[in-house]
Amino acid sequence: MKRYNDFTDERYKGYCLHCAARLGKMRQTRDHVPSKVLLDRPLPDNVHVVDICEKCNNGFSADEEYFAAFLGTAMFGGVDPVPNMFEGARRALRGNLKLAREIAERVERFTDEDGISRLTWYPDLARVRSVVVKNARGHVFHELGQPCHGDPSNVFIRPLINTEEELLAEFLLVDHGSAWPEVGSRLLQRLYSGEDMADGWIIVQPGVYVYTVFEDDGVIVRSIIREYLLTEVRWS
Repeated sequence: MKRYNDFTDERYKGYCLHCAARLGKMRQTRDHVPSKVLLDRPLPDNVHVVDICEKCNNGFSADEEYFAAFLGTAMFGGVDPVPNMFEGARRALRGNLKLAREIAERVERFTDEDGISRLTWYPDLARVRSVVVKNARGHVFHELGQPCHGDPSNVFIRPLINTEEELLAEFLLVDHGSAWPEVGSRLLQRLYSGEDMADGWIIVQPGVYVYTVFEDDGVIVRSIIREYLLTEVRWS
């Protein structure tokens, strides 16, 4: 991925974008956005990172592991770490048997209208939401140079296969409109160059993770994860 320097307001950079703690008074770490457990190896060149406090970084680790494991389970129909399952899910399910059992217990078998037996997997939505919001905050900070402290006004998480065509078409449409980002922000530079972008979406890894950040009565972050899961986080 092309590397862009950030020339936005330096005053925002001294605080953790999650808990708002002053970074100079505590240990800080570099956090990957999106969570690297969701990506394929090798990671992209210049994969995005943001500075956050060590406590927050460590606090997301268990939820990120759960998210990857559940996503792999839902996509491949079971907790067995099969070879074609993505690496982050395989590692999580193979290395944490308690987690695998927890996911396996939240499943319901049903018969569809064609008489075919199918499974529905029910996630711990609080843990999934934690990772989705964490990545969204990171994307906003990386692209716009501004923090989104506090809870978002809306969080949308849905499998693509369960999304109505009209809603999907609306979700995929990205219009940066006349509200251009701040001068010096990475997003403005990215929009100008068009690199690593397609139809307003920023491509981290094709078919694995794409996202967009734009402003429309607030800040909106959308992502498509492994062409399976749609997410939208909005701060009004």
